[in-house]
Amino acid sequence: MDNRIISLVFLIKEKILKEEKINLEQISLELKISKSRLLHLIKQETGITYRKIILHYRLVFAMKYSSSMNLSRAALKAGFVDISHFSNYYKSTFGIKPILTIK
Repeated sequence: MDNRIISLVFLIKEKILKEEKINLEQISLELKISKSRLLHLIKQETGITYRKIILHYRLVFAMKYSSSMNLSRAALKAGFVDISHFSNYYKSTFGIKPILTIK
């Protein structure tokens, strides 16, 4: 896998942990690659879009956080706009509502 994708994943995880905004322009500057080339590289290397990568890691972090706080707070801390957005993405990913699996 291209090292820039590995760096991208690291930056996304770091920004979620620090509860910082994830900005394509800022990330592309940090990786020293144009936005369009970065988007193309992500799709080429992973088969998924930039947005889906971000949503995936937000979902992972929300699930991790949910073991120590309520689900709504975990979803917000991971960067979801609201619990509805988290719930819809969780259901589209796993086919069931998060409340049925996350305690």
